[in-house]
Amino acid sequence: MSDMLLNISPEYLYFHGKEPKKVSDIHQPYFLVFCPKNRDADTARKDLIKKWEDNKSEENTLSKIEK
Repeated sequence: MSDMLLNISPEYLYFHGKEPKKVSDIHQPYFLVFCPKNRDADTARKDLIKKWEDNKSEENTLSKIEK
């Protein structure tokens, strides 16, 4: 994503010069991934989703994320 993100609400993303976009249109499950500049956000998001899907333990913090 190369658009400038100005603000985030629980339901919407606000990009510079564009209409608000639903978070669920950009990402499912309902969370966003922010990472350092030297890491690609799409790759980080895919890695996190894989860890979430592979999670089998109730003790893992990823088990708190609902789909």
